[in-house]
Amino acid sequence: MDTAIGWADTQDVDMSLAAAINRSGAGIDVDAAALAHYLRTEVTSEYGVDASGLSAWWGTDEGTNGQELLVLGGYGTLVDELAAGLDIRLGWSVATVSLLADGASVASSDGEVLQADRVVVTVPLGVLKARGIRFDPELPSEHLAAIDAMGMGVLDKVWLRWDKPWWRQTTEQWTRVASADDSFIEWYNLAELADAPVLLGLLAGPEALAWSSRSDGEVLSAALASLDRFYSAGW
Repeated sequence: MDTAIGWADTQDVDMSLAAAINRSGAGIDVDAAALAHYLRTEVTSEYGVDASGLSAWWGTDEGTNGQELLVLGGYGTLVDELAAGLDIRLGWSVATVSLLADGASVASSDGEVLQADRVVVTVPLGVLKARGIRFDPELPSEHLAAIDAMGMGVLDKVWLRWDKPWWRQTTEQWTRVASADDSFIEWYNLAELADAPVLLGLLAGPEALAWSSRSDGEVLSAALASLDRFYSAGW
């Protein structure tokens, strides 16, 4: 993939990662099944979108390097730590963010106004796309175009818990090269971390969107069928 991204960096316009792989020739001498598996596990599962929807220029930005960690107790524990000592106002719907001569202000839908030196806007991208907050002055056209052009990835997690573990392997991550119609190809064994017989499966990108309309029973059947293959292989 580095070859495709490096080639894309030399082009005048951005393109999808899939297009960069095809046009650069990076996928010619690579085993097709191995490449498809890599893209599903290292691209789709990581970014919530497949290679055809990911920017070759900006989509694979690694960000800050460091050790990968699993948050125990839910991500709410991080929020609680960061929010300690702050004035958190729930149900306070922001209507307008205004730039002032001596700072900025935020107005609620009820008309209450808060003033500050600076305002940091961290609302979901969908709120900005829907123009759910009015900015005064209006955001520059370049910002609005970027908001409209950006997409959002989708990642769903399927947690399965048993009374006792049926698997024999203690390995934390399970994966296998599978056909395109097999939705679950990655599982995480959380038995040791959660101190409970729990397996976590991932559905990302188009797979997550396709399964979002299915019933819990259908998802469970597909998940168990995937795990049966691991069991049959001696896991």
